[in-house]
Amino acid sequence: ASLRNLIFEKQTNGEATMTQTDRGVPSILKKTRTYQVNQYQPTLDLFFTHAMRGNKKIELNVVGEYASNREMNDISYDDGAGIRSFPVDVVNKGWDLSAEGVFSKRFETVSTRFGVQYQHNSAMNDYTVSKVVSRMSKDNTYIFAQAEGSVGNNADWSLGTGAKIFAVRDDDDSRTYIRNLSTGRIGWRINDAWSMSGEMRYTPVLPSLSQLSPVFQRVDDVEASTGNQSLKPSQFLGSRLIIRLNTKNGWFMNLTGGYDHNFGAIVSAYSYNPENDLFVTRPVNSDYTASLYTFAEAGVKNLSGHFNLTLDWKVKDMRTSGNGFSHQCTNTSSNISFQGVWNSFVAGCWFNIKPEWTLDGEILGMSERGQNIYVQYTWKDLTASATWHCPFNKNGYEYRTIGLSEMHPFDQVNRTVENSNMVVLGLTWRMNYGSSFKKGSKTLSNGGYDSGTVK
Repeated sequence: ASLRNLIFEKQTNGEATMTQTDRGVPSILKKTRTYQVNQYQPTLDLFFTHAMRGNKKIELNVVGEYASNREMNDISYDDGAGIRSFPVDVVNKGWDLSAEGVFSKRFETVSTRFGVQYQHNSAMNDYTVSKVVSRMSKDNTYIFAQAEGSVGNNADWSLGTGAKIFAVRDDDDSRTYIRNLSTGRIGWRINDAWSMSGEMRYTPVLPSLSQLSPVFQRVDDVEASTGNQSLKPSQFLGSRLIIRLNTKNGWFMNLTGGYDHNFGAIVSAYSYNPENDLFVTRPVNSDYTASLYTFAEAGVKNLSGHFNLTLDWKVKDMRTSGNGFSHQCTNTSSNISFQGVWNSFVAGCWFNIKPEWTLDGEILGMSERGQNIYVQYTWKDLTASATWHCPFNKNGYEYRTIGLSEMHPFDQVNRTVENSNMVVLGLTWRMNYGSSFKKGSKTLSNGGYDSGTVK
């Protein structure tokens, strides 16, 4: 049994200067944002395992969680003629209960697992500014069977399948969906240096409560967001082939090729609301999203007894299609890392050579081109570290987002200048309470509260 409690408070105050162009006429807006979140979430986790004769075992797990949260976000714009403010204040209360039972039996070359998972989640959100109260709940049940085994001394395999039953209720109605979740893997150790494996996953992607919420929530001066009660779970099919090389002198290489296809993928779509003069984003089921990728990683470990070096490279082709849109993005990305280890002292660096682009529905985003240089020293249970973030980014952290929607196109670059040349110091003390709590080996993991807050 374990009892843990999340007590989290955070407040962020930000100021920004925005340049807007309307019909060729530029204007300056001063934007201020105050964001505050308070979370209180205690969790009780009960676990039981019992080994029986005949290589059989029972595992039971129950997790209960209570949540009391509040989120406040106030955005203001000053154009010189006046100040416009768009406050958000949401009080969330709720709870969730998860349970899982698994029976396993091991034969000579095959191990089997049969189980059921269940989770109930209930959330109430009070949107105090718009004076709207939303109550939602969901039940998620998964009944499954798994088997894994070996073929000779150099091959192994695993298969699993099951049914997911997803039910959601709100103030208006209730909906129930049944979907299949199946996985498969096969591995082959070719020789002492080479090995390969293939993996497949067919799984539903369930919408969150916030994506199903009918609440209309103001975001800023031009946008609002809402959920979609007609949203359905999508079905994801992922497959990949991995080839690995590990030599005795430390050199290694990993080559991965994969294809992912999400049928009815949940993406964000824009529409225009003339009554409020706002662009409204809401989740919808698209036709599909798909990606074909190749990932290569090579390097050396423990070179001269002290050094590790890794270089990776990825090329990815992404496609999305839905009602009124079809987009494609192909890009490459790469990183390099270097580390030196001398007993308890570690020093290293990581550099993003080329950032990665991602395509999600009609949103195209570029990750930050970052770097860090770090040192770390460990003495018994005490670890001290220092990390120098973005030493070569003059603009600090920089993120770019491109909206491809014909209804609401945009190209946005956010820069956080103060985070360039940032040094973070860390001090960690590890407290070891002994081995008494390690008698039960927990393999089940349940829980996860869904607040359902529309942001």
